[in-house]
Amino acid sequence: MRREVPLRRSLLVRLLAVSVLVSIGSIAATAWLTARSTTVAIRQEQGRALADDARVYDTLLGYAATHHDWDDAGDLVRRLAADTGRRITLTTEQRTPLLDSDAEPRTAALPSRPSAVVDPLSADATPGHIDPRAVGPYRLTRKERDDLRATAQRRALCLRRTFGVDAQVTESPNGRPALTTGGAQPYPETRCPSPVLEQPTTTERRALAALEKVTGTCLKRKGEPAVRVNPDFTWTREPAPVAPGAPRTTASTGGTVSTCLAAARREQLGPYVAPPALLFISSRGGGVSTGFDLSPANQARIAGVAALVLLFTVTATVVAGTRLSRPLRELTEAVRRTEQGGAPRVEVKGRDEIAHLAAAFNAMAERREQLEHLRKAMVSDVAHELRTPLSTIRGWLEATEDGVVAPPTGS
Repeated sequence: MRREVPLRRSLLVRLLAVSVLVSIGSIAATAWLTARSTTVAIRQEQGRALADDARVYDTLLGYAATHHDWDDAGDLVRRLAADTGRRITLTTEQRTPLLDSDAEPRTAALPSRPSAVVDPLSADATPGHIDPRAVGPYRLTRKERDDLRATAQRRALCLRRTFGVDAQVTESPNGRPALTTGGAQPYPETRCPSPVLEQPTTTERRALAALEKVTGTCLKRKGEPAVRVNPDFTWTREPAPVAPGAPRTTASTGGTVSTCLAAARREQLGPYVAPPALLFISSRGGGVSTGFDLSPANQARIAGVAALVLLFTVTATVVAGTRLSRPLRELTEAVRRTEQGGAPRVEVKGRDEIAHLAAAFNAMAERREQLEHLRKAMVSDVAHELRTPLSTIRGWLEATEDGVVAPPTGS
């Protein structure tokens, strides 16, 4: 009895391995495509959410910087919620509700952490960073704005005609006009003078005087001399005389002045801005949408991966089919030659079922060849054995016909 084909070399196992390999490739390609597409969709959704959140925060911060309360912000909050598709909630620092974009606020608790704190006197969560839109008592009157704008326009016209500078008039949050030259090189100030643009107006001087007073009070409590506050909120101070033997002012004094000046500005602007509020931005559907978008790019990606999987499957099938069909074609050709009287042999490769079939065919061909040799030998022997008696009988018959030998008696 011949041995059975080992399982690891079985044709069934090889076909199963090819199928598993193709399946693994398809699964891996599908998983990669799904992960890649989902990652891209999540990143895009997160980018849009971050951009929407930043726009909501900046808009509400601008409102808080120009209003002394939140009473009239309801329409603004609802409009922002409609534009972004998000739920927007404002509460006090004690989490008392102020505004909610939903017509009927949900009973679900707010997140443990707010999205941001809307405080124009500490913008961007940076202590001392006051939003530039919070101008309070520095807002110019209509007459001051009109006079300064007319002066700025005349100066811009002078710069364009004299130096060819593309000067444009812009307006700062408090209404003061300013000139922009589009990055042009410095030009002589004597040709187009407008000193009134660099000088504070009556409104600004009054507000700066009040700021200096509050700042001076703070510095006095800390044992520091008063300073002069400039329109851009920098400060200057004349060096005070130092008594013999007295310690000189250290570099930390500048930090003390900045601290007092920032505190004075917050105190001065406090009545003109809305109180700090906690901002909560959440999804109305209970989560961020990260659905897969069948955009042209994603469709092209799917088609590309499908084509690669199809190419891999066809290649693997062709290779496996060729390796399996080649020995079968050789066996078929050998059988045809056998029908024509030959006894061909086929090459035995491997140790699988086809190899065993080839070995069995070779054994059959060899046995058939041996039987053919035996048949020919037997026919030759029989012919030899029959040739002698037949010759004797033939001689007797010829002799009898010639009368050389008398025919047997009784014939």
